Amino acid sequence: MEIRGFLRENGFEADGRLPSEREFVSARFPRADLLYPIRLHGGWEAVAAKLNLKPTSVARPRSLFVTFAVNLRRGRMMPPNFWKKFENLEKELNDFIATHCEERSLMPTARQLLSHNRSDLIRAIRKHGGFPKVAERLRLKIHRKPNGFWDDEQRTFVELKKFIVEHSLPLNLVPTYKVMHSLGASGLANAVARHGGTARFAELLTNALQSCSQDRETRRFPASGA
Repeated sequence: MEIRGFLRENGFEADGRLPSEREFVSARFPRADLLYPIRLHGGWEAVAAKLNLKPTSVARPRSLFVTFAVNLRRGRMMPPNFWKKFENLEKELNDFIATHCEERSLMPTARQLLSHNRSDLIRAIRKHGGFPKVAERLRLKIHRKPNGFWDDEQRTFVELKKFIVEHSLPLNLVPTYKVMHSLGASGLANAVARHGGTARFAELLTNALQSCSQDRETRRFPASGA
C-alpha cells in the first residue's frame, strides 16, 4: 500500500515497474523509509513480483561502461591524494552547494550528496573529521530537525533504518556513534543514546528482522484452511 502510494504521488504508476533505490530517495516526494522494508522482504525482484511490477533493471553494459558506472557510483575520479588537501574539499563542496543547494549557508546532507552521485565528497568529509567539523571550518550551518523530533523512540528507529539503507550498512547491525557523527547524523546519534543506546536499537533491529522473516514464512507456508 505504501509503495502504491509512492508510485501514484511521483508519477511512476504508468511505468509498471518498481523504482530504483535512487528514485525512492530523489523523487519529488521521497520515501527513503521504504528502502529498508523492501530489502527485508527479499529485495527489488521479490517485492516487484509480489506487486506485479517489473523491477528496475539495467542492460548488461560493455566493460568500458561498467568501469564508468562503478566510478559514478563511487563518485568522481580525482588524482591521487586529491582529498588530502582541505582546500580541494572546500572548492568541490562549494561548487556542489552553488549548483545543487537552494540555501548557500547550509552544509549539504549525506543524502543530498548521494542523490547526485557524490559519495566521493562524503568520504572526503569523513577524512577531514566528519560533517559537523567540516561545516564548522567552512562556517556552514548543519541541517537540524524540528524541536521534539527526536523525542519519540519509534521515530528515531525509523530514521535509523533509513540511515542504514542510505549508507549501505549491514541491516542487522546498529552503526557506531562515530559512524553516525562522521556521516552527519549527530542528531540521530544523540537520539539513539537518549533512548537506550545502541543495545536497545540492536534489539529493535533484531525484532524487526525476525518479524519480517516470520511474515515471509507465513506467506510461503500458509496455515491449512487459511
